[in-house]
Amino acid sequence: RTYIAPFVNAEGPQYLVIEDRFPNGRPQLEKAGVYMTDRDTVNKVERMKVTTCLNPLHTALAVYGCVLGYDLIADEMKDKELSELVRRIGLVEGMPVVTNPGIIDPVKFADEVINVRIPNPFMPDTPQRIATDTSQKVGIRYGETIKAYVAKDGSAKSLTAIPLAIAGWCRYLLGVDDDGAAFELSPDPMADELKDKIKGIIWGEPSSYTGQLKNLLSNVNIFGINLYEAGIGDKVEEISLIYINTLPFRAWNLFVIQALGGILLYDVKNSYICSYTYHHKDYFLKKESFINIQKGCTAMEKSLNEETYEKLKYDIMNFKLLPGDSISAQKIALRYDVSRTPAREAIV
Repeated sequence: RTYIAPFVNAEGPQYLVIEDRFPNGRPQLEKAGVYMTDRDTVNKVERMKVTTCLNPLHTALAVYGCVLGYDLIADEMKDKELSELVRRIGLVEGMPVVTNPGIIDPVKFADEVINVRIPNPFMPDTPQRIATDTSQKVGIRYGETIKAYVAKDGSAKSLTAIPLAIAGWCRYLLGVDDDGAAFELSPDPMADELKDKIKGIIWGEPSSYTGQLKNLLSNVNIFGINLYEAGIGDKVEEISLIYINTLPFRAWNLFVIQALGGILLYDVKNSYICSYTYHHKDYFLKKESFINIQKGCTAMEKSLNEETYEKLKYDIMNFKLLPGDSISAQKIALRYDVSRTPAREAIV
């Protein structure tokens, strides 16, 4: 007889990082895989996880999951758009400004989160739980990366996936799911204030939007920075308007359009659902053209495959990639800021 369970449901990957400061000595915990290090490195590991490699991905899945009717975070990773969204947040947009603690590789950590940890069906976490207190989280989980881009480039306008995640939160705050049914928002200490900021916005009614999101997106106390001054406020607002004013966004491959370099807009006067720019050409999607969106995205993907191939060929011919350098789909995707599909096609 024993009170010790023969097994336990747990994550396969486990990281325990501890400050090595034990005045009276300690067991050799490193033999069990524990990272023993100094206080500064412990803080860097935490910052890497919270601002780039894990928590921002969870928050994106949480708000979209609530709107799309998911009950399990792991199930969301079966959705190709959502899985691509978190890949771009972590591996594409996060890596250029990630805090590297030295003892853990940020790229490997994020890749494991995306491909092993979050899809694990035996970790029964829900989007509703993770969406709790989102107003207290976005400033750390997204704001720090946005500020890092502003410090590095003078603006965060190059970001695509993070604005999409923030727009998803704005859509979530309406408390209406993708079928138009009301749902209860997760607890948040700013719940009343947030509801007041977006008061009057009605899903599916374009005329109900009169600029209510501007006060939210410019709130330094929430995001740690004014998103308009950071160069992404307008982008977040434009995407949010599409989510507020059009058909259910599960039906749209908006992320594919956005990921291909599109700037999403809403034009009530001309009845455009959205417009986007690719290779300096403007494309307009009207409501009656909805059925052709997927075909258009397929054509765009083909163009992106060809472009990635040409970039790879140029770098090889000009010795930017040297003989002996290893090439993989993941490395090509990160190098040219594309998904793995055009990266694989370029190699083939």
